[in-house]
Amino acid sequence: MGRFVDIFEKFTDIGKLSDEELKKGQKLGTTGKQFIEVTGSVFYKALKQLKKNDLARDVPKGLDGLSMYKRMDYEKMKCYIGINNSSGYCIKNRELVSVFSTQKSAGHAVVKSAISNGAKRLDCFATLHNNKISGSLFSLYSSHGFKVDAKLTTGELGVPYTVQNGVSRFVNDNEEVELENPNIIVYMKLG
Repeated sequence: MGRFVDIFEKFTDIGKLSDEELKKGQKLGTTGKQFIEVTGSVFYKALKQLKKNDLARDVPKGLDGLSMYKRMDYEKMKCYIGINNSSGYCIKNRELVSVFSTQKSAGHAVVKSAISNGAKRLDCFATLHNNKISGSLFSLYSSHGFKVDAKLTTGELGVPYTVQNGVSRFVNDNEEVELENPNIIVYMKLG
């Protein structure tokens, strides 16, 4: 198992860490060790605090829409926090989950690290226009070798929460599938 570090201790232990290790929000590179494995409890606390801080911003980074698992669920996952203390992800049974970053420049570092730590599957929000999938997350994951899992099909077309050829449609409050909504969820696998 990796080295476990409580990121909250970083800011109280100035005598042991360099200024760079203490700097929050620093840009992540794509080489070297950019993420540190942490306990599920540390990941949960960090993500919960970052989401709370994000809501207080004048211009939020969008963490309010990120779904969180329960603390005990994170304990069963491999959890990673970036050395910038502003990015992270978990791997649950080879699936990339709970990806977050308050730094725009961290996407490639997150995906590269996740792949090196065993991520093989994920799902992300995207847009469908004229049978063409697009979107920033879709493009990011695609650029690292993830492809739509076109073999993934569950349920029947038009039924809520169905996945057809690796794509799922949104469902409205009345539990009706929104076929006209261009926003979709795409299920992707590596390779």
